[in-house]
Amino acid sequence: MQTAMQKWDILYSDISEQKEQRNGLHLASSICTEFSRLIFAESKLKIDGDGKTANFLQDLLERFSPILQTNFGIGLALGGMTIKPYFSDGGICMGMIPADRIFPLTFSEYGALRDTVFIEPYVQGDMYYTRLEYHTFQPEQHIAHIDNYTFRSHNADTLGVPCELSETPWEGLEPFIDVYADAPLFGYFKVPKANTVDRSSPMGISVFAAAIPQILQADKLWNSILWEYKSKETAIFATQDMFNRHNKMSEDEKRLYKILMRGEEGKIVPFSPDIRDASLFNGFNHILQRIEFACHFAYGTLSEPMETEKTTTEIKMAKQRSYVFVSALQKQVENAIRQALQAAAVLAVHHKLIPSSEFTLSCDWGDSVLEDTDARFQRHLQLAQAGYLKPEILISEEYGCDEEKALEMIPQKQDSGGLFDGGGF
Repeated sequence: MQTAMQKWDILYSDISEQKEQRNGLHLASSICTEFSRLIFAESKLKIDGDGKTANFLQDLLERFSPILQTNFGIGLALGGMTIKPYFSDGGICMGMIPADRIFPLTFSEYGALRDTVFIEPYVQGDMYYTRLEYHTFQPEQHIAHIDNYTFRSHNADTLGVPCELSETPWEGLEPFIDVYADAPLFGYFKVPKANTVDRSSPMGISVFAAAIPQILQADKLWNSILWEYKSKETAIFATQDMFNRHNKMSEDEKRLYKILMRGEEGKIVPFSPDIRDASLFNGFNHILQRIEFACHFAYGTLSEPMETEKTTTEIKMAKQRSYVFVSALQKQVENAIRQALQAAAVLAVHHKLIPSSEFTLSCDWGDSVLEDTDARFQRHLQLAQAGYLKPEILISEEYGCDEEKALEMIPQKQDSGGLFDGGGF
């Protein structure tokens, strides 16, 4: 799994030493960015509850959500990540740890990560520091235990020798801590796909793992297309006597005119061959479609649509593959966020920041993957105008408020030809 994650990271981060890949399409990064957009496009996350605890967690969620959406791509690329709360500067913060910095030790019978080691590197001058945060959970005793081990080295490739926390940048951390908890003190997200790298491993795999051969093929063909355009650039070959005696040409002229070293004087040979772009782009588009299929995208997400979809049924059928997979991703994200918030509440209670009280996380992900929101609003508007849908329901959906608030937003009296004129209000 570690070897596979290194390969996924190279594709996602575009850090390959191969020139062809560095000048490629960066499809792996684009795939993760698009999935992240689809997951959070209409997301509405809210903490339900009364009192200081709910307000504390709602504020934490609002501060963390933008960071989660921005940096979630690396978790999709590496097959998983953890959302880990931690105590810092008198408050609770949220951290995101990608799968290549997680060393899992034990999983539950349902595949939930239980005991693990998180690795955090830090560079200070010519010294390399590493902190290993060892998490264990004892469900029978309801105890979550955290141990911190720190090391230092002059070599980035070695762990080095053990050292005290007070000798490292993490001197403010406690060496170990025991917390009364009902679950591990982190939330674990993994890509909901079968692990084809190691079938015995409960870890997730990259969202583009199945499409790697096609991604490399697309990069290679894209470079061939670029070479096709470059090699078929119009040129004019002429003998030396056709140029001025000093042979001074601008950069654009040098690109167009080429000197014939041999041949009859006064000879001019134009070069303007046909470009085979149609056949190359057709093959390129088919490769993109294979990538879409392997990644569970709807056709047309990366490729050029081959035909226009006309009916709602056709649109839903085309987008069903993407909708099902994105919905599965959203469930995993929701579960990880809920676990992380529960861990944050436990830590906040442990450090006496908030009282212990109940709260719930409500998540509304929307269905923009399957249906265009503007089209849905227009359909609901027509129903409201025809009298088949209450106007307050339409307003509440549009503005995300309850029906009572929506009623206050609707004018008490509407003139003929108003928004809902037609028997609906």
